[in-house]
Amino acid sequence: GDNDDDNGNDDYQLSNPPNAQWSISLQSEYNYQEISFAWQGSDDQTAINDLWYRVQLTGSGAFDFWTMDETLVCWPGLGAHTLTITALDFDNQQDPSPLTYSFATIGNQPLAPANLSCSDAGSGLRLSWQSNDSYTVGFTVWRDYDQWLADVGANVLAYTDQNIVVETAYRYVVVSFNDFGWTASEPLYCSLAGEEQQGDQEEDYQDPLYQMADRFDYPVGYPDFVDWYDAQPFGSIAYIADQFHSGNDLNKTDYNDLGAPVYAPANGLIVDMKTTTHDEWGKCLIIRSLAPPNEYFYFPDGTVGEEVHFMLAHLGDINILTPSGYLSEDRIVPGETIVQRGWEIGTIGNFGFSPHLHLECWQELDYDDPYPWGHAYYDPIPEQKCDAMEFIANNRFLDNYFAIYCHTYDQWVDEVTRFERLTDNWNQITGYEPFCYGDDCDPVLGYNNLLYVVEDNQEAIARWYLEIVDSGFYEVFVWVSNYHYLGIGNYVINASASNDPVIEIDGAVYSNEWVSLGIHPFDVNDDNYIELSTFGGSSSNLEIAADAIKLEHRPYQTHRAIDLPPKVVVDSFPNPFNSNVSISFQTESPLTVDLIVYDIRGRKVAILMQDRLIEGEYQTIWDGVSDSGSAVPSGVYFAVVQSQNNIIGNKKVIYMK
Repeated sequence: GDNDDDNGNDDYQLSNPPNAQWSISLQSEYNYQEISFAWQGSDDQTAINDLWYRVQLTGSGAFDFWTMDETLVCWPGLGAHTLTITALDFDNQQDPSPLTYSFATIGNQPLAPANLSCSDAGSGLRLSWQSNDSYTVGFTVWRDYDQWLADVGANVLAYTDQNIVVETAYRYVVVSFNDFGWTASEPLYCSLAGEEQQGDQEEDYQDPLYQMADRFDYPVGYPDFVDWYDAQPFGSIAYIADQFHSGNDLNKTDYNDLGAPVYAPANGLIVDMKTTTHDEWGKCLIIRSLAPPNEYFYFPDGTVGEEVHFMLAHLGDINILTPSGYLSEDRIVPGETIVQRGWEIGTIGNFGFSPHLHLECWQELDYDDPYPWGHAYYDPIPEQKCDAMEFIANNRFLDNYFAIYCHTYDQWVDEVTRFERLTDNWNQITGYEPFCYGDDCDPVLGYNNLLYVVEDNQEAIARWYLEIVDSGFYEVFVWVSNYHYLGIGNYVINASASNDPVIEIDGAVYSNEWVSLGIHPFDVNDDNYIELSTFGGSSSNLEIAADAIKLEHRPYQTHRAIDLPPKVVVDSFPNPFNSNVSISFQTESPLTVDLIVYDIRGRKVAILMQDRLIEGEYQTIWDGVSDSGSAVPSGVYFAVVQSQNNIIGNKKVIYMK
């Protein structure tokens, strides 16, 4: 680490371990953004290109990988983090004092643009505003509620609108934004004659801008769900046997829920409200949020939508804390009253149940339903309802990250089999039925209180069928439960161009956590599934459990494909390689083909082939050099064959200098 006083390489002996020092100034606090770190290694040899580094980050967005790079560019999540860099040389000597650095990532929304004004600019209107906010990275100019005009940089404080009609008044709003959120200016009305009118002429609820959600936060423990937990997850069987919970019951870890504040998870419009308390629901709110133009929300099943509804139930009171003060429930008008992300909207009550927040997420709402609250338990779960916690995790920020979830309860959803037990010896375990081991009695919860377990020395198979909406690369995760004596589960991924063998996961090593099976390509036209069995590989024949599956999108290449070209098998030799690798494939029909190398993060490294090919075998050589002419670092790469923007084959290659 950087505390060693070794003066570089001069005092090193042949057997000394490697060392590393930071080569960039570090901060104790960063705003939510892309952050760069750099370090420099030294070894007992003059050349230090034999060093590997283990890069570990704790906290939200954690990762753990090996690289030969001496730079790191990452997007840590919000909260506290510790970054650890451990050097390792080819003699297997490890730095005894790794680099460590603790920092925090905070979320600061930009300040609203100030002093918005307009003036005549020939045949157009010139808008200008003021801002010296260090958190702003750019501005968006809007006209008449929903007309996007332009995105400009943080150093641009003016815009000219040329597409206007003389003697017509226009409404303008300028929005400052960064990677954490956005803030709108006060509206300005202006005509070509240069007449201005500050302020809004209509109520805010008529402005779609105030209903557009650029991100979602958690409504309790705001914004990051701190000191709360999901006591009864979506899809669980924990209260009514054989009925599945259609929401998430959220409790404080200290069980001091009564009177706790509840916040709006996103900008939106209150579309319904219940203020009576005679039934088990207590007071309720339904909030609808709209996606910004050209954006959409990712739902947990992989589908997308332009609107979402949240139902917040078991409220004790409803009082919206606006910047102008409290808005009591008798002044709230469904269909007119808007809320903004982070506004306090009420507190948790105890009508009908012990205090907790019942949170539901709906893809759509029947506005003619006289009782829209529905029921908390179903068999099957209605198709329009989804896991609110998974939805929020998918949409903390509207970017190209999303995850697809597949659960054990999905075998009952909409008559579509998504989880199937292919042998009849799986036993259903729920949080409603505790399993006991001597004096140690705990409910087996797993991911959502619905677990399937097979006992020792039995052959069993289960399968999750995956509904892939976008073809591309996904990192596959399995949830390994807190079951006491899990053995080794053998997973097989049947996906596009997948040649992966059995992947063994030792359940005794993990407890209630996501475990990665690696990054794999998936194609919308394939029969994609993940299979778990107790035999094959080196199974220990102990109990194993089937629980949830998650696929996190990795943006190597994303597209919506309907008619895909035929797949090809890609091969490479030698693999791993240290100078050149031969990449080959065979086509069975004429194709326009791109052969592209991507790195492990999905960044394009080198284009090896772009040509119209006839039927036949093809081979090319990659020398480990990028399109920019620089040698790439050692690591894992993907040779991807694409046709018509569709992935038709790929091969993982490992470069070791």
